Amino acid sequence: MGVDGSDPRVTDEHIRRVAAGSYSVTLVGVVHDHPASVYRTRRIVMDREPDVVALEIPPLAVPLYRQWANTSQTPPTAGGEMSAAIQATRGSTHIGIDGPSRSFITRLISTLFAEQPSASTVSATLRRLCRLFGTTLGYRLEASLGPLGGRNRRRTDTGREPERGRLHDPATQAADERRRLGQARSVLELLPQPREAVIIDRVREDHMATQLTMFSNQEVVAVVGRDHLDPVTKRLRQLSEGNDLPAVDG
Repeated sequence: MGVDGSDPRVTDEHIRRVAAGSYSVTLVGVVHDHPASVYRTRRIVMDREPDVVALEIPPLAVPLYRQWANTSQTPPTAGGEMSAAIQATRGSTHIGIDGPSRSFITRLISTLFAEQPSASTVSATLRRLCRLFGTTLGYRLEASLGPLGGRNRRRTDTGREPERGRLHDPATQAADERRRLGQARSVLELLPQPREAVIIDRVREDHMATQLTMFSNQEVVAVVGRDHLDPVTKRLRQLSEGNDLPAVDG
């Protein structure tokens, strides 16, 4: 059941809380664009009314998600749980905590120097970084184009397939979300990620956790992919317990 005993989409299975010193972070794990995750994100943001909503998107993508959130439709039809989180806020600050950014690139390069992977892995990692930059610049360009844009539009997963379009019942939504999580994890077990993907993901998780340490005396809700939820939570707790707070992006 849900954390309040009523809704199966809002459970401790997908929520983590880290309180340390002068800051408090609630992390919400999501299956990107799934209606159960969209509902969970909106519910947590509305219930907690945080000072800051931190999103697993690059900082340059935030203006586009704000545009998607600026609609009379609830939840927004584009941007999934990220634009839904923005729409649900009341005076909160919205930030992107994912890479690429200057500190993200610095952390990635430091990791490559420290681990000294093969030349092919370094090359593959840098190619992935270039693709991330390309996608991020596309978001920024689309935001500047406004209604003329649309190339990167992400739609909530309630119409891609007929059966998902009928996922209005909370229990059915929650069950479908669990099924999709199980399918994704089964694929990863059968087809492990290449090393460059593992490196990028680890750097992303460390980077996101570090970004979340920049808010003192503020309530934060962070929205991250479900597979990143526990690694980001673990790293955030390590940073808070050791008072090891690296530099963050401004």
